[in-house]
Amino acid sequence: MNANFGLNRNEIFRNTGTLYRDKYLSGYSEKHKMFCENNCGKRVLDVGCATGNLCVALKKDGYECVGVDINEKYVQMAIEKGVDAYLIKDKIPFEDKSFDTITLFEVIEHVDNPAALLKEAKRVARKNILISVPNCSEFYDLKKNGLTYEHFLELDHKVFFTKESLSNLLSEHFSDFDVQKMSPVFLANVGLPWWIRKPISFLHRLRLIKATIFSSLFAVINIEKQAEHS
Repeated sequence: MNANFGLNRNEIFRNTGTLYRDKYLSGYSEKHKMFCENNCGKRVLDVGCATGNLCVALKKDGYECVGVDINEKYVQMAIEKGVDAYLIKDKIPFEDKSFDTITLFEVIEHVDNPAALLKEAKRVARKNILISVPNCSEFYDLKKNGLTYEHFLELDHKVFFTKESLSNLLSEHFSDFDVQKMSPVFLANVGLPWWIRKPISFLHRLRLIKATIFSSLFAVINIEKQAEHS
């Protein structure tokens, strides 16, 4: 018996090998851009740059942004947008302390050995490393309401992080870091139009209402302070 009810696997699970080429051709995450603006140094290396949209946005704001990715097609598309982008395999192809800030946005959950990638980022960074991953801490709270995070649906996730497990991983390699839950999910908002959702998000930013579920974990690793104390 066919148990898939006519659904195509590609309609349910996202393929990151084509996702940014097909769906996010001209966009970037505003929350990641704001996170950069609050924490980045002048010279940024975006590891896992995809088609280069974040680099383009940061360059418009005066940052010097270089991108690297393992997807050859993505790198070519980034170059066509004017991004200084490079194809990588295992090692980051730059000298020690080449960049103020290394970004690893939605990256380390896709690699077999996150520790090795973090070690490379630490080698190349002067000021800090910025990380974001999907937050699995409250997955079962969402499940109770018949929901999941969109970015859980990717075919090539290798690691599923909670705040505790991400903190434990970072503590093995860094002495100065901060991990925070971000991107609040308001269950009452589900299915509502944007003009109702927006005011609720604004009230949360003003700390007038509280969220209990957050879809992302963001981390800042301070390389400068660590170097001062070593």
